[in-house]
Amino acid sequence: MIIKKQHFVPRCYLENFANPKGQIYVMARGKGSIYPANIKDIAQQSYFNDFPIEFLTEEYKEKEKSQILEKNLSKYENEFKNDLNHIMNCLENMEQYGYPSEVVDQEFKSYFSFFLALQLVRTMSQRQKFQNMMQDISDLTSKSERFRTKNQEYPEFSIPEPINSSQSINFNGFKVSVEKDANAQHLFFISDILDREANSEIAKIFANYIWFFRINSTSIPLLTSDNPIVIKPYQNHGFGINSYGVQVAYPISPKYLLVMHENSFWSDLKSFDRKRVNLTKNCVISHNKLQKDQCYRQVYSVKGFS
Repeated sequence: MIIKKQHFVPRCYLENFANPKGQIYVMARGKGSIYPANIKDIAQQSYFNDFPIEFLTEEYKEKEKSQILEKNLSKYENEFKNDLNHIMNCLENMEQYGYPSEVVDQEFKSYFSFFLALQLVRTMSQRQKFQNMMQDISDLTSKSERFRTKNQEYPEFSIPEPINSSQSINFNGFKVSVEKDANAQHLFFISDILDREANSEIAKIFANYIWFFRINSTSIPLLTSDNPIVIKPYQNHGFGINSYGVQVAYPISPKYLLVMHENSFWSDLKSFDRKRVNLTKNCVISHNKLQKDQCYRQVYSVKGFS
């Protein structure tokens, strides 16, 4: 079966933010327009995970075979849904009965970090970063070519070969547009995360964070977006996920928020790792602002926007 609408934020995750009618409210960035939508129609793009035809061997040029990455992503989404449900069930039981003391164990934390890494890299925001990077490389290559025509002693500029992945399709350097090249490089990057799972570098960084599961008991629902993992830097130490003092937040539902703290600056919090903490109204407002500021194009809510 050919899959046209391909989500870069999984539908099983977006379902947690839908209202009882199965609708989710959408606010477009910078426009302020708000409208209800079906989750099948948001955070997706036609053939988003299909490799550009120029990068395919003859074996994979059939449309169905070219969707190898989309199909591999789909295989993991049932596991992801089960893990999300496990977290929410644990938090509900803790609210009702007061136990266990930790929401998840270390093994669960390590594997769920793989899903977080996958979500971080698979978005449209990340694709735009790849396009910007490849455009910069293209511009630099053009400048170096022009310079070499004037100075033959200038060293040749070369672009490193991409990493091939068993989850993706091997290719040999085609000359394609910057956009297609960037899209392919992005897909290979996602494939590499799929290959390594919890052993990917990003997953290991997340697993090494100090995790708080924060409970929203206010009247304001937590928002999510088409770029749901948001980053709060510490002072001027940067937005990198391994930056000193950084905090990374991921809303699980309108009620539950996972907040991860870089563990060197926040070392005093290690004894609270994987435990639950209540959210204040100001914290909810602050998180929702991060979602609005760091979304790609859309922010999502279960019941509208305040």
